[in-house]
Amino acid sequence: RPHGQVLLLSQTSCPMSEAAPLSLPQLSYGKPVDFYADVPVVPPFAALLTVVAGCVLWKLSGARLNFLPPLLAKLPVRVAFLAIAVGVTKLMVLDPAIGELEGVGSGATFTPVAGLATTGIYRFT
Repeated sequence: RPHGQVLLLSQTSCPMSEAAPLSLPQLSYGKPVDFYADVPVVPPFAALLTVVAGCVLWKLSGARLNFLPPLLAKLPVRVAFLAIAVGVTKLMVLDPAIGELEGVGSGATFTPVAGLATTGIYRFT
């Protein structure tokens, strides 16, 4: 379908036993890049592009750019910071989000949707 076109679906008025199942359209995605797709870049490819761009900038500049002061640039400090950040994200974002989904009867990971979460973190989307 052309970019920006809205697709409308309608159900038939016949009983469910006689009706053909309603198939919903799937999002189109780039393989690996298609700027006219619903999802233009496959996420792993996007991550690869950022790594390649960083390597190119490193080679062009001739030096690594350090953003952290020497005390915080040590590996144990960075690993500890990452562990704390992951833990806080799980407690403050993921757990409440899963609770909201389960509260309306839907699961969080590849489960059938039984309700729409509109409270908590989902009130913004």
